[in-house]
Amino acid sequence: MSTLRTMLKQQTQVLHAALEATPLMQAMTSGHPNGNEYQRYLQLQWQLHKSLEDAIRPWLAPVEWPLRLARSSWLEHDLEAIGARPGELESAVVDGLDSDAAALGALYVLEGSSLGLQILSKRVSADAPGLAGARRFIVGHGDEAGRSWQSFLARLESVPEAGWPEAVVAADSVFRAFVLAFEDCSHD
Repeated sequence: MSTLRTMLKQQTQVLHAALEATPLMQAMTSGHPNGNEYQRYLQLQWQLHKSLEDAIRPWLAPVEWPLRLARSSWLEHDLEAIGARPGELESAVVDGLDSDAAALGALYVLEGSSLGLQILSKRVSADAPGLAGARRFIVGHGDEAGRSWQSFLARLESVPEAGWPEAVVAADSVFRAFVLAFEDCSHD
């Protein structure tokens, strides 16, 4: 029996791999990003998360906002901790989140990334120069990440099968936005 989660994973695996292969993600996953790489990583994450959270917010109940839409505020904290000003960054625009299914497809990418952040938080040293106090985003939900993911999956699987194509298109669009942003930064 197919699930929406399975479909999303299959349909986005090529873009997911492309994102992981970008030089900036390679620097991050190596566990040894320099201060400039880490700042750029946080800036790009903020640009994308801020835009996506704003687009997803109308489709979630306010009670879900603190759990599902807090990452941009975590990123602001981290950027301020390293002396960057998130308010001066231009927020990326992600279009087409015009249904519950699409919003949940987009959120699938953000929620899934929180699991990857668990690995990243163990690799990127808290003692690295310039990173002290700027780890809120990569720590994410910490020990509660698994529980948060499972509760999200329950919500995701409530999407009627007729909405699955919208969810897949949205997840694909979000991954494309991340890939483009992370590829573009290698030309900065």
